[in-house]
Amino acid sequence: MKVEQSNVWRTQIRFPEKAEKWVKNRAADQYRSANSVLLDLVLKEMQREEEEIAKAA
Repeated sequence: MKVEQSNVWRTQIRFPEKAEKWVKNRAADQYRSANSVLLDLVLKEMQREEEEIAKAA
């Protein structure tokens, strides 16, 4: 399910139970929301891909 709201989209994704527990534990340990942990992971992966592209060029 995807809903567009002023340039922001939201979706519901079911993660494997092991991944869900890992995200929830990491969020609790860092006093953050699970969404912020997931966003941080996405941004780090994007940065890693951009660095690989820059190295290849």
